Amino acid sequence: KRQALQLFLLVGSSLLLYNKLSDQALWPQLHHAFQVLNSFHYLLIIALSVCFWLLDTQLWRTVLKPFVQINFSSALRYNVIAQSAGVLTPFLVGDYGLRSYFLRDELEVRQNTLVTLAYQLVKVATRISIGLVALIFISFQTNWRFTAIILAVALLLAGAMTIQHLVKIIAHSK
Repeated sequence: KRQALQLFLLVGSSLLLYNKLSDQALWPQLHHAFQVLNSFHYLLIIALSVCFWLLDTQLWRTVLKPFVQINFSSALRYNVIAQSAGVLTPFLVGDYGLRSYFLRDELEVRQNTLVTLAYQLVKVATRISIGLVALIFISFQTNWRFTAIILAVALLLAGAMTIQHLVKIIAHSK
């Protein structure tokens, strides 16, 4: 089963990349983008990617902590594999699926699904929080700041309430 899943992911990813890269309009844009970048940009991209993977792995471990104890190196490996699959699949389906697949033996199916959803909701809340800070910073130069800030705060509160409700559901599930 595992080899069939790996083969399916490899073939599917290869076909997706082939279709994306065979688009004639994409090559000139990529060529132009690589001409503009210098070594500092590449180092910054690598450093930010590593920081993101480390922080995201710790976030995932924190969400999993009440249910499964997983060491950081295994969690990092699972995280990088799942995120790579998410990039290659539509709507990040590979990310969610592989996270659940890696924990299939440690968690009951319903808990596994709810933990994955809670993890995604925490990520969304974090993005909204960071977006809110950026929005406040940018809004000092625009006229629509009040409406945008109210919308962002409402989204953040709705996300926080959803996460709290989901955590209660997870705690009561078997």
